[in-house]
Amino acid sequence: MTLALALCGWLFPAAASAPSLLLWEFLPDPSQVDDARGEWIEIHNPASQAVPLKGWSFATGSSAAVPFDTGLVVPPSGYVTIARTDSPDNGGVHPSQVVASGWSLPNSAGSLRLFAPGNVLTDSVLWGTGWPLRSGQSLERVSGACAGSDASCWGASLTAFGLGDRGTPGQINSLDTARSDSDGAVVALDSSGSALVARAWNRGLRDWHARSVRWELPTGNREVPLDCRSGDTCSVALDLPALRVPDRARVRFRLPADLRPVDDTMGIWLFQAPGAVRLSEIQASSVQGQPEWIELSQGIASAFDLTGWSLGDTTTRYEFAAGSQLPASGYLVAASNCAQLKAAWKLPSMPCVQLKSWPRLSQTEDLLVLRDAEGHVRDRIRWSSSFWGSWPAGRSRERRSRDLPTQQADNWMASPDPLGATPGWGASVPSGWSPPGETRLEFSLGQKLFAPDDAVLPQALEVRVRAPQGAHLTISVYDLDRHRIRTLWQGPPPVGGSASWDGKTGSGRPAAMGTYLVLLEAAMPDGSSQVRKDWAVLGRRL
Repeated sequence: MTLALALCGWLFPAAASAPSLLLWEFLPDPSQVDDARGEWIEIHNPASQAVPLKGWSFATGSSAAVPFDTGLVVPPSGYVTIARTDSPDNGGVHPSQVVASGWSLPNSAGSLRLFAPGNVLTDSVLWGTGWPLRSGQSLERVSGACAGSDASCWGASLTAFGLGDRGTPGQINSLDTARSDSDGAVVALDSSGSALVARAWNRGLRDWHARSVRWELPTGNREVPLDCRSGDTCSVALDLPALRVPDRARVRFRLPADLRPVDDTMGIWLFQAPGAVRLSEIQASSVQGQPEWIELSQGIASAFDLTGWSLGDTTTRYEFAAGSQLPASGYLVAASNCAQLKAAWKLPSMPCVQLKSWPRLSQTEDLLVLRDAEGHVRDRIRWSSSFWGSWPAGRSRERRSRDLPTQQADNWMASPDPLGATPGWGASVPSGWSPPGETRLEFSLGQKLFAPDDAVLPQALEVRVRAPQGAHLTISVYDLDRHRIRTLWQGPPPVGGSASWDGKTGSGRPAAMGTYLVLLEAAMPDGSSQVRKDWAVLGRRL
């Protein structure tokens, strides 16, 4: 009997247990974009060996299981992220796999399951009443040692990403407790009046005594003491009464000398103020023998040294040469051949640098990443013909506003400049956004008497607007019976800050002569609503 069992065990070995993958983080209720675009799920591999996801699947609610891509692999101690789309309007997550349908994450109560090959359930989450559910914040798993459906095992993320929601897709969780006793994190860096304010979370096991905060500023470094108890979030302010708040700063929370061999840095954060370095224009098509080029811009009133910075994609980096300077409050073009570009534009003074090698650009779909000298991502843009359309023949793509997210699709436009691009001298058309910090909503009409078929009067009515960053506008035309006959614009301010009405209804028919009301409705960034209106007269040639 014993021999028979032994033989059976040898002939039919027990199935190996599935690798230990965990449901680690998910965002059920994004606040910056619609749920259908902004939901995502993160899977974590805590093991020291990579896990191929061939045969694995996940499911939400009562929906059927959705398979992972057969070639997808979770690296050791790493993550994969599943999202509905990889377009720039997904909130800022960069997924490992896109699954457009077949799953959803309810905001108030739902379930999520993870299956190993053979449909073996390996992990599950069931959330609802009593869970730390907050709009715009992902749910992070605190530890892999507790059950996935235990509410105490999850918390709302503290770290901002993408367009402003909080979460850590593809990165270590902000609430992860599997850390050393000396660990911490910078969770925010901002300005307040004439001061810089940093918040750090001591997520270690001991209090931080005799530690210091090191401020690294363009004008020099400063250190201030810090005392923060374990588990607390502490704020530290650096008052700069004699200086304007810098556009760029880093902060390091340092350990005392006795712990410094363990870990010297609590966290690093680059403050991305409106003056920081940005991608501002891209030419991915060769025009009349001109090389491809990429334009950077900055709003700081002093030149910025780009030594060690690089352009590339997720894996390859093409460095700027030592001493490359981005002009004060200006623009710099990176090209594959500066001499050829300057000659084509007949601009010998064009600020241009050649990278050590060139990141060949695709017009159909590509990813461009700007990194600083320490390898941190400072700006990035992914484009695709599926949401940008075909690359405009003979034209560059210009950034509308430095103050809007780079990944926002409607923040880029085909250059309207008569020459097809503006390398080294800025956008050809100003945006309709107000300057940073400005909260007023501006609305006015051009000449209010217009006639589409007249040779003397304006043939269209111009509507001019300026709005605070983040506002959503609707511009409509109503007749005297309060019937809306045409919606002229919906969305962020139109390029150039103006829209026009050609005197036609929404169906394309000429509107009757008479007086019309032009109504601007604005959903403001603070949640309030504002309305502006004015009258115009539509005439016709008799």
